[in-house]
Amino acid sequence: MKIPPTRIPVDDATRQLIRRLIVEEALHTSPPPVEIMDALIDAGSLLRLAQFTPLIAEGETDDSFYILVDGITRNWHWNADVEQTTSFACRGTQLLDYHCYYAGKPSLDTIEACCECTVLQVPRARFDALMDRYPEFTRWQLMMSYDAHYFLELKRATLMGDAAARYKALVENRIEILQKVPLKIIASYLGITPQHLSLIRRRKN
Repeated sequence: MKIPPTRIPVDDATRQLIRRLIVEEALHTSPPPVEIMDALIDAGSLLRLAQFTPLIAEGETDDSFYILVDGITRNWHWNADVEQTTSFACRGTQLLDYHCYYAGKPSLDTIEACCECTVLQVPRARFDALMDRYPEFTRWQLMMSYDAHYFLELKRATLMGDAAARYKALVENRIEILQKVPLKIIASYLGITPQHLSLIRRRKN
């Protein structure tokens, strides 16, 4: 059963944090002006999710736009009777289920909180209204879409080889995931059993 998230207020410190995350995520483009960032924040709601709570469950239709303000989420699906984790997101990441948003279809994956998470949720109607109102917002979103595809290709180039090599890449590039995500989820991401992961970790130490 999906546990409802807790709504929390956006105080000044959180607003400044979200602005900073937007700027930091715009690696290869310019972030929108502060007034547009604030319009985005004001259009949304801040939600807190407990660990293992789905943000979007497989089979659910949720076309909202999200920014992960704190914590780590994962995308996973069932492969026969085995959980298969396909990706992680750390704070600052934009979360949008394209099946839901673009095609109006149910999600193929579950987006789940790996630890306690805070997200900014912006309903699609308000998100689309911002794109209609602000050309700079639309351009920023286009560039962030390019950015998402870029990092998918970078991930393929970085996380290659056997399970030991991919675990090493996580250690070198995404250590925060290993610090906050349960090992059974890391194992499902690497496509191995928790026992095999424990063996790799012992060898690395």
